[in-house]
Amino acid sequence: MVDNQVVKPNFRIKPNQTITVIFPDIADDGTIEPDEVPLDIVYEDEDVMVINKPAGLVCHPGIGNKRGTLLNGLMYYWQKNLKEGEEITAEDRPGLVHRIDKDTSGLLLIAKNQYSLAHLARQFFYHTIERRYWALIWGEPDDLSGTINVHIGRSPHDPTVIMPFPDGETGKYAVTHYKVIEPMYYVSLVECQLGNGTDAPNSCTHEISRTPPLYGRTIWWQPHLKRHYFH
Repeated sequence: MVDNQVVKPNFRIKPNQTITVIFPDIADDGTIEPDEVPLDIVYEDEDVMVINKPAGLVCHPGIGNKRGTLLNGLMYYWQKNLKEGEEITAEDRPGLVHRIDKDTSGLLLIAKNQYSLAHLARQFFYHTIERRYWALIWGEPDDLSGTINVHIGRSPHDPTVIMPFPDGETGKYAVTHYKVIEPMYYVSLVECQLGNGTDAPNSCTHEISRTPPLYGRTIWWQPHLKRHYFH
């Protein structure tokens, strides 16, 4: 509001006017509510699970996605499979060791207790776990294999867009090793291997600085495609 009056976003502010911002109540006690979300469980033992996450599923609750996420589905699965008299304690809550973007599909490693969470987090920190992803990109790169070193971060104009920063002064340093598996005329299937701890979807999309962008990526205005092809 401006001077206690609700105004439109394009309202021009004048000197000495009073601006009032009312924030909604977003208090959150961190509780993850159980939701019946279909889970494609590839592997499970007493300590870990491997989930094949489909495109379109958000990993964890957040602003705009409080329910229906992967973690909500895991909580439902945990509660459904409890034996009589058992309950989920703070030490046994499911934990995401890593994550992938909503529109990216792929395997996710889930820790089932604090012991496995600490053990797996250490492996990710020291890069002893290898992560590979396949991407379908427009065109064919000039080099059929190589390594991309660049800083990436959120666009100052649109925070939903991840972009490269060639100056090296902005963003997070990311390394991606890639090789073309199969060129297919107007698209190419590329394998990407992370060279550091940067999140996979972000580190691969910085290929736009040297190679074609991801096929189906919505930020490149392809409304007829339902998702980008990244797994």
